[in-house]
Amino acid sequence: MLGPTELLIVLGIVMLLFGSTRLPKLARSLGEAQRELRTATGEFEPPAKSKPVIVSTDQMTPTDQTTEASSPSA
Repeated sequence: MLGPTELLIVLGIVMLLFGSTRLPKLARSLGEAQRELRTATGEFEPPAKSKPVIVSTDQMTPTDQTTEASSPSA
């Protein structure tokens, strides 16, 4: 993590490189990009997590087991 002295040095270098006229435009564009990213990630919801249904063959009758084994999988 940067300390306060390092942050001031970095801020001074940024001011020298970009100047005082381009710095507000740069900050504005970064803010807009951050806002757009937040809205874009908020639109996508994770898929619903559902537990798979597990059917035990111990509870099935012999006719159910043959039907289950012979039916084509989807």
